[in-house]
Amino acid sequence: MRIKTTLFSLLIFLVISSCVGTKFTSPNFDVKTVKHRVIAVLPFEMVYTGKMPDNMTAADIEKIRYAEAMAFQKSLYDNILRQSGGGKKDVKIEIQPIEKTTKILQDSGLNYLALSTTMPEILCKKLGVDAVVYSKIEKERFLSDLESFGISIAQDVLDKIRLNNPTIDQALPMMPGNVARTYNIKADCQLKNSEDGSLLWKYAIETDTDWQTPANEVIGMLNRRFSKKFPYRNRRYEYGKY
Repeated sequence: MRIKTTLFSLLIFLVISSCVGTKFTSPNFDVKTVKHRVIAVLPFEMVYTGKMPDNMTAADIEKIRYAEAMAFQKSLYDNILRQSGGGKKDVKIEIQPIEKTTKILQDSGLNYLALSTTMPEILCKKLGVDAVVYSKIEKERFLSDLESFGISIAQDVLDKIRLNNPTIDQALPMMPGNVARTYNIKADCQLKNSEDGSLLWKYAIETDTDWQTPANEVIGMLNRRFSKKFPYRNRRYEYGKY
């Protein structure tokens, strides 16, 4: 058991150390965000670049896409919250609860698949926020551990995912051969302004990870990277006051 734990930790370390990130911050960020009070984190846009499993129907894939979009939204929201507060280096902005964001989007008839092509000004107005966080993930495999995010999905769909995603325990006895089998993940996080829809901040990450590394560990790591680079830190702000 100790050997497996050590090897698993090594895999996670290799994933983290192989990440390449690029950041952009608008030169007008401070001016455009001086009156910002609340932002909203949207469900992720999920793009799959691998071969779709033969045993999955279009309905199955849609259920997985929706569940993952919500799971990653929750992960990013939670990670930004952990970085928030009144400290000198904390994120100083109020973040709309994702439950409220989801309810407003549903009541407005905005399908999560259409969010990436909906103008930021429209989304911000409907959500009652000053900026929105768009995020996108490109990867080859589906998550098999959505329960760890508190996301409900039909058991038969989960069984199909797991059938196509070998577990870490299955892979370890065959190491080191399987370590060389990698796949690419691209992650992109953007903050867009309510008034003019302009790009205020962006952070993009690309990494290669071992196929057997649990996808939720990789995505959790990416969202931690996003949250640590998230802006709204160099401003004088108290919740509810300016």
